[in-house]
Amino acid sequence: MKRTLLLAATVLYCTFTYGQFTPQALPFSQNWSNTGLITTNDDWSGVAGIKGFRGDGITGSTGVDPQTLLADDSPGVEDVNANQTNPNTNSTGGVTEFEIADPVRPVGHDAVHP
Repeated sequence: MKRTLLLAATVLYCTFTYGQFTPQALPFSQNWSNTGLITTNDDWSGVAGIKGFRGDGITGSTGVDPQTLLADDSPGVEDVNANQTNPNTNSTGGVTEFEIADPVRPVGHDAVHP
């Protein structure tokens, strides 16, 4: 119950703080197998209830443990790098969407690969 209320409060906070968007119904989940959800840089309109932000107002450093970041990023800079194809060579900061052979496989240095 506490988690549901926290999520609902977070969605409401994000709606009023970062602009209107359509929240997803609870329980929250997102199927990422449709590669057409994000097609344009910095445009989250194809994904109901989700927006990514760069976090410019949270820290000016790289490599910071995200668990230690407590600053407010209001209003925030909406961000997504769309249609990237190679996670091994991508060095752009921020949120990135990769169009890879298995679109639901996690990528990154700490991802588990089968």
